[in-house]
Amino acid sequence: LLTRILKQYGALKDILSNVLSLDYLGGLAGSLLFPILLYPLMGRMLTSLVIGAVNIAIALLIIIKISYNNKKKYDILVPLISLIVLITLSVNSNIFTNIIKKRYYDDVIFSKRSKYQEILLTRSDDDFRLFLDGALQFSSYDEHRYHEMLIFPVLALTRAQKKQVLLLGGGDGLAVRELLKDPTVAGITVIELDGEIIKLAKTNSSLKRLNQNALLNPKVTIFVQDAYHYLMNSNKKYDIIIADFPDPHDETIAKLYTIEFYMMVRRALHNDGFFVTQSTSPYFATKAFWCIHKTLSAVFPTVTPYHIYIPSFGDWGFNIAGKRKYILHKKTYSFKPVKYFSKNSFFNALYFTKDIKKVPTKINNFNRPLLYQYYLEGWKHKVEN
Repeated sequence: LLTRILKQYGALKDILSNVLSLDYLGGLAGSLLFPILLYPLMGRMLTSLVIGAVNIAIALLIIIKISYNNKKKYDILVPLISLIVLITLSVNSNIFTNIIKKRYYDDVIFSKRSKYQEILLTRSDDDFRLFLDGALQFSSYDEHRYHEMLIFPVLALTRAQKKQVLLLGGGDGLAVRELLKDPTVAGITVIELDGEIIKLAKTNSSLKRLNQNALLNPKVTIFVQDAYHYLMNSNKKYDIIIADFPDPHDETIAKLYTIEFYMMVRRALHNDGFFVTQSTSPYFATKAFWCIHKTLSAVFPTVTPYHIYIPSFGDWGFNIAGKRKYILHKKTYSFKPVKYFSKNSFFNALYFTKDIKKVPTKINNFNRPLLYQYYLEGWKHKVEN
């Protein structure tokens, strides 16, 4: 269409050059407008409707502007009706968004679109659940299993008597709640990208009761910024670093599981320091789990994989990495109060059955985020089966 419009202005060579230039400029504008303006201001539903309406409107203008001798009535009628439908849906997008939210079986007690994601908190009797962009982050019935096994093993391994802890993610305050159970934890620095999550964890009565007002504790310092950026620019050293990130379901989050990121983590640890990261499901995404393990092993001398069963999620995995070589001992891992964690539950978690045993993978790096592909392949295969 652009070629036909521009054919009266010069030779074919120049026309094609101009068309390609406009195509590249359009691609650049779209790639900038979507993450910076459209998605943050309008969300997924309204953005898709508006973009669809704009495309149909342009098509309608072209049909009207370019005169064809054999033009039929429905040439204008079809795009006109489509445009009216999309404009109607756009004006009433909140209604349709609320209809979609009814797919959650529980009552929605909080809903807000932040700059980064859709935040939803639901309740069913005493079960509170947090969803980010539709993905379940925790259920209050069993989140203690996840958070105790994320926090206590690395606390037990660390020798420091006045532990300085860096928590990357975990803005809901649940991991901080577990850290505060250890009196040797002297300070906790929380790095959370989304300030709305921090605000929710500090002000929502349901979440405050669940995290026991952990984020208001004087030991806790909070920075609202990107974890990658923080590590890149910080010179502070920590005894423990904990990564409580979402699963690597896209290339942006996958950068937080790269060898480059883990090298920055290692630099931020004391010589006797330890790092632990949630590592997705070794059952549903086996290659992704072992890819995280292999990537960590390229940076740290000793890496320990372990996994547990969480009813809301299924089999879930973690990896502990030490800056020095270490040996696990069945010493007393004493933390109170706990609901699930014990030395026996931790050592049982070290065993992997045949169907989730270690598989060969490549290292995940910034230029080639293979982890993202492993993750999608794994979940797709399990769901189809």
